[in-house]
Amino acid sequence: MYTKCIFFYFVWSFSLKCVNIINRIGGVMTEEEKNKIIEKEKLYFEEAKPKKKGKTVLLVFTFILFVVVTAVTSYIVMNYFVIKNKNLNVDTNGDGWPDLNVDTDGDKICNVNCDTNRDNKPDYNIGYKNIIVSYFNVDTNGDLKPDFNLINQDTNNDGICDINCDTDKDNKPDINVDFDGDGIVDLNIDLTGDGKCDINCDFLGNRYATVNLDQNGDLKPDINIDTNNDGIPDININYGSDYVTPVFNVDLDNDGVADFNLINQLDNTGKCVLNCDVDNNGWSETNIDLDGDGIADINIYIDDVKVPKLNIDTTGNGKPNLNVDTNNDGICDINCDTNGDGKPDINLDVNGDLKADINVDTNNDGVADFNLTNQLDSAGKCILNCYINNNVKGMPEYNIDIDGDGKYDINIDLDGDKIVDANIDIDFDGIIDSNRIDTSVLFKSFSENTNVNISDKTVKVSYLDNVDFSKDKIVNGWNKTKKLTVTNNTNEDITYDIIWNDVINNFGYGNRPYYELIVDGKQLVNLNNQLPYPVNNGQAIVKGLIVKANSKNEIVLNYVYKPLNNYDDGKLFYSVLEVKPN
Repeated sequence: MYTKCIFFYFVWSFSLKCVNIINRIGGVMTEEEKNKIIEKEKLYFEEAKPKKKGKTVLLVFTFILFVVVTAVTSYIVMNYFVIKNKNLNVDTNGDGWPDLNVDTDGDKICNVNCDTNRDNKPDYNIGYKNIIVSYFNVDTNGDLKPDFNLINQDTNNDGICDINCDTDKDNKPDINVDFDGDGIVDLNIDLTGDGKCDINCDFLGNRYATVNLDQNGDLKPDINIDTNNDGIPDININYGSDYVTPVFNVDLDNDGVADFNLINQLDNTGKCVLNCDVDNNGWSETNIDLDGDGIADINIYIDDVKVPKLNIDTTGNGKPNLNVDTNNDGICDINCDTNGDGKPDINLDVNGDLKADINVDTNNDGVADFNLTNQLDSAGKCILNCYINNNVKGMPEYNIDIDGDGKYDINIDLDGDKIVDANIDIDFDGIIDSNRIDTSVLFKSFSENTNVNISDKTVKVSYLDNVDFSKDKIVNGWNKTKKLTVTNNTNEDITYDIIWNDVINNFGYGNRPYYELIVDGKQLVNLNNQLPYPVNNGQAIVKGLIVKANSKNEIVLNYVYKPLNNYDDGKLFYSVLEVKPN
């Protein structure tokens, strides 16, 4: 701004000087006055004859016009370069992340939330809330004009917005949001026309509906129902990743009042003892009673600090996996975290049978005595119960000895490269999932493409993802693409399903990365879906895909990491994507 002011001051001063000269020349001057102007301005001109005075004035006027045109042109050019090179990756809300004119690929050209008129509002390739992915007003032909999935669509020409409605005039949709451009609203659906969300409401801005979920398509909320419009669920509240079954504040008679397994149950002193909502967000965080029997099952705290100490569920599946008290004596028995880092240190249960396998504390002194982790040889090389990243459930990743006989049983590294080669237990249930030798394919670079030939109509598995969120320094806003080609070399069409298998996911609920699935350019799964947990093994992502005779399908899997907080930074997701011919 300062540079522009100096620039225009120079042009203004120069123009005034020229005008002053014209006025003085055009008037009646003495010879002495003319000589003074010549001396001061360093001008040289002949005595103006009366008949040529008009020509002189015209000449000077033309010169001034040239200066003005040059100034305006320079201003436009300067602004172009400011917009292109200096006004990128702007943080308008001060959260430390760019949200306007975002350059995602480093080519100094705006890709997402592009502002063409410099009003600090995006005009094309608009993302959703804080998610830096183009969903709305998409420019598909590169002319810097939106032509797909426009905001503020009035589909019935009644003068009222129906799809992608911007209620706060920030050029981003708030109500009746359609992410995939199919003309069907996906999120924040306004049924009454009052500009407020009624069903499938995303109050967190993460593209995931958490309040007033409509599960049966009758346009009525079924799960996490907000009865007082404060954005916090009041009745039929679910737990964890289950968005189907109400667990807390269950309304048994459909009168809009909670009847069963209430949140924030107090004792006679006013202290919460069951289903405690510590942060007043409408969901229980501690002393959670999953079955409504009046006894806390998971995330139990035993003091006034209100921090879970026993039976902690870190995965959101309703099963305790940290500081597990198996005999209800108030003392940790399995997967005990002794240093408070959220990872087990003693009595590690590798196979989920609630028995200590590794770092066993035999005398209950809080110190591991038997079958220790990271056992080294004389050269300092780990040979038993070894860690790679120490981030998979806090468990060792390779050369694991389950029975304590000093010999590894699962996830065996045969060649010392820290890559498991045999007796592979992918989901850490103690059951060998594969005996494949040389399974380095499991750890392929994430950027590589994978090809699967299903011409023989047998099950082929593509080991698609081993994303080390710690090693790859993945943080909020990270995104990645993986491609898979399915080939059919026969003379007949082949139908197949795409299935999740062998899932490892130690992200907390709500912090899991999102994904979308695109087949031959068509989006079949949108980015409203979070990556699965092991309980989703065998679950089909899509069914009944067809690869034509003597042709290929290109499958694209896009990831976006937009967590609610940084608690899960550095955690691991792994899965195989099974291509299963029918």
